[in-house]
Amino acid sequence: MSNEVDRVRRIISETRDIAFIVGNGVNLYHNQNACSWNDLLKRLWKDLVGGSVPKGVFPDVSYIEFYDLMDLMLLQKARQLDLKEKKNIIHQATIRESYDDKDRTIFDFMSKWERLKQEKVAQYNSNESVHFSDISQIYEIGAQTYKNLWLSEIQNKVVEYLNDWHYNNTQHGIIGRKIARLRAPLLTTNYDEGFNQALNCNFYKLGTTNFSSTNPLSGYWGLEKITDPLEDFGIWHINGLIKYPNSIKLGLSQYMANVEKVRSLIHGGKSDVENFHGKNQNGGWKGYNTWLHIIFNKSLFIFGLGLEKDEVFLRWLLFERIKYFTLFPKRLSGWYIVTKEEQNRMSEGKKMFLQNVGLEVIALDSFKQIYEDIWE
Repeated sequence: MSNEVDRVRRIISETRDIAFIVGNGVNLYHNQNACSWNDLLKRLWKDLVGGSVPKGVFPDVSYIEFYDLMDLMLLQKARQLDLKEKKNIIHQATIRESYDDKDRTIFDFMSKWERLKQEKVAQYNSNESVHFSDISQIYEIGAQTYKNLWLSEIQNKVVEYLNDWHYNNTQHGIIGRKIARLRAPLLTTNYDEGFNQALNCNFYKLGTTNFSSTNPLSGYWGLEKITDPLEDFGIWHINGLIKYPNSIKLGLSQYMANVEKVRSLIHGGKSDVENFHGKNQNGGWKGYNTWLHIIFNKSLFIFGLGLEKDEVFLRWLLFERIKYFTLFPKRLSGWYIVTKEEQNRMSEGKKMFLQNVGLEVIALDSFKQIYEDIWE
């Protein structure tokens, strides 16, 4: 066994303040085709837009831009709906609002939508001649209700596809049990339930704040309830999870909205001020009961994650983390685990990014060493 494998094993076992971040690599380990994001995108396009994805779209269009492009195509398609179909969409929205009465974040209803219910629906039902001439009128009245219906459809399709994925989660169990024994947090950019299913976890909420079906920041999968995200094992989903389809972040617009939401927690709601005070205190800042508290207070061990330009949200968070460490020096580390082949292909720009956000690149010989050997 190589010296680097032994070194990584020591990092995992001996670093008291460690937390782990894993991406889709763990899903791809046993079957490169079982969990392909590229295939998922093509399937979404075929089912929702129709036809095949134009050749040559990737890599000039990033994956997250592709989702926004698909959203735009669906909206353009929606403009062509006839009166009966538009009426049905409004009816669906009223049903959805009633169904989600306790959590209106799905559609972010506003007073204009209330007026639509009171003034328009009854009139619409009784008079077929009432005409919404353009989809923009529904935007204005419904506070983007129509758009969110389409977006919800995309997210629900993603959940459907993820549930169809057949992957071997043996390594999820081996890796997850090791991390659980260390009583360390496990963060993932994946939406799927590979880890919590392998460990038979339950879903919990930490505290009473920072949770909605759109942004379940204080929700985690665990073997038991915890009182501090830093002090025990929990599985935290960075980009959303299939248990709450509306939490799944897909397009650039959603990631930017996520940045805005999280930035308000980090900096106290002031859009033009950076305030990093109190990030090391439980209760000292608004995000203390979320996985964000882990980002600012743990050494990070990252594996199975490309950290390419598509990962705009996590890359931004790593910048925020290093700013905090620069202002308030902390003795925390960071490691980014790849194969030697991946290291050889790594661009100079990515190397510069990793170095400047405080992540040491450790290259191992094979994926077997990353997903099996270092966890023994």
